Amino acid sequence: SASYLSTNGNQSDPGTGQTNSPCIRASTGGIATDCAGSNGTVQLAYTAEQWGVAAAYNYASGNNGVRIANSTGTPFAVSLAATGVVNSFGLSGYWSPEESGWIPSISSGWGISTTTGWDGDRSSRPTILSTNDRGVDSYTSQSWYLGLEWSDVLLEGNSAGMAVGQATFVTGVDYSDDSSSDWVGDGNYAWEWWYKFQVTDNISVTPALFYLSAPRGQDFRDNNAEAKRSESFSNFGGLIKTTFLF
Repeated sequence: SASYLSTNGNQSDPGTGQTNSPCIRASTGGIATDCAGSNGTVQLAYTAEQWGVAAAYNYASGNNGVRIANSTGTPFAVSLAATGVVNSFGLSGYWSPEESGWIPSISSGWGISTTTGWDGDRSSRPTILSTNDRGVDSYTSQSWYLGLEWSDVLLEGNSAGMAVGQATFVTGVDYSDDSSSDWVGDGNYAWEWWYKFQVTDNISVTPALFYLSAPRGQDFRDNNAEAKRSESFSNFGGLIKTTFLF
């Protein structure tokens, strides 16, 4: 499958992204132009009776406003996604056993994104977590998850599961200013445990627990990343979900 979206395709001025015609979001755009807010994805997938795999590639013009959502990455990763064109690759898969037992169903995924940095008019480049407007030559971010699910746990029809992973986080950054530190400590973790009670054929109740370790990652707001990063914190919570099927 393939898809393409331009977030500013309604603007008729294509612009060039150069100094004499910078990409101004209020007036430039178009479809597949230098100033278009382009977001294109190609995915290949294969599914069988008990397993499946998928690979996807995404092109996103972060310097024209296409970026990851705040809820899907650390603040540092979200900010750097606005510095240039982002190329992303993802790989995922799942497998389930023929019969329920000690061996769980398994699903997993991994993604990596890279950018070459801002290539438009310097005067319109966004500030990157700093009042001094450090330029970014390149950066890399990654994400991953692993999920396990056991069926017919304790009673037939009930199930239990666990998932762990890291939302999009920065693993490497190269600043234009050689005097700036390239140190990165943006890691974060999320865990979830749950058990589903199948009360009737149409009603299920699922209590769940979750734990977030440093969900804001590095989250520094100053040039001196090692000295000025925010304090790490964690979050523990729970919920109960009731599902009705009609």
